[in-house]
Amino acid sequence: MHLNSSEYEANGYEIYCDFNNKNTVKLSNSILKQLDKLDYSINRGLLDTNETPLYVIAKGIKKSLN
Repeated sequence: MHLNSSEYEANGYEIYCDFNNKNTVKLSNSILKQLDKLDYSINRGLLDTNETPLYVIAKGIKKSLN
């Protein structure tokens, strides 16, 4: 999950996951639905790490669900 914070355009949250891993996609969607219920912020959806890699995950700097 990635949280955006800015006074301008970037706000809300999205989850980066491997769309080839159906279990990860299912879990990610479940997390997004729970955050929606909390009315936490703007849901920006799922992003495929194969098409839009998040640097800290792609480079192995931080652990993630794969």
